[in-house]
Amino acid sequence: MIKCELLALFYNKRKLFVIGMFIAIICFDAYLVYRNSFLYEYNLHPVYDLKMVYENTYTPSSAAFLSGASKGHIPQQIIIWLLPLYFLFISSDFHLREVKYNNYQLLQIREKTNKIYICKLISSFLIGFCVAFIGVLINYIICLIVFRNGLVQKISADGLTFLSSNNPRLTYVFYMIIFSCISGLVSSSMTALCFVVPLKIPVYTASFGVWYFMISGKYSITYLIQPFIEYGLSYMIPSFLMFMCVVIIIMMIGYLKIKRL
Repeated sequence: MIKCELLALFYNKRKLFVIGMFIAIICFDAYLVYRNSFLYEYNLHPVYDLKMVYENTYTPSSAAFLSGASKGHIPQQIIIWLLPLYFLFISSDFHLREVKYNNYQLLQIREKTNKIYICKLISSFLIGFCVAFIGVLINYIICLIVFRNGLVQKISADGLTFLSSNNPRLTYVFYMIIFSCISGLVSSSMTALCFVVPLKIPVYTASFGVWYFMISGKYSITYLIQPFIEYGLSYMIPSFLMFMCVVIIIMMIGYLKIKRL
């Protein structure tokens, strides 16, 4: 059943277009960092030629998408602030279409409701994880090529700041995996939300409201997906716990809803 969910995605041109747009926005961030790194006067130095200036302004890890180096952080805002809406459209609203065209009732005849629910959560996680990981991976490869001569500045510090600043590439890969896992969990929780409220407008509105709560508070989930920031474990751990609590609650409500049907 998971295989069928994944294959259905590849035969849907609109969903593939949104996936392509999602990845393209992430990759476009590398161009913005490249442009900003040498077009603004405060980055120019009379001793160096233009090529040397932009190559040494950023390291690949500091220029990559999750680091938020682009001026205005517009690609990050478009992706991160609207993250649940992307995955609602890409994978989660398959259930909404099944309910709308009465395909879900037919599916319940063939499979147990519990199995349908779990398989949809797993397939949504895999789709969210893979789409996010492919996007940040391509972006990072571009940055590794463009900013390959960037100089890593070693600093003296303690804890996470020391580890991240002195091991930037390993740190960034770690955050890529975290971002992809969070994307997968967001995708799964949005699928669960579709079981709770199988109506398009209410579920899109509710998903954005829940996500806004998680990214705009004191313990924002963004602390977990941005490397090289000043916030330590005292912010990251509560952010993680709050995020996981919301995800588990949504999934449990979805499970209780299907048990009542």
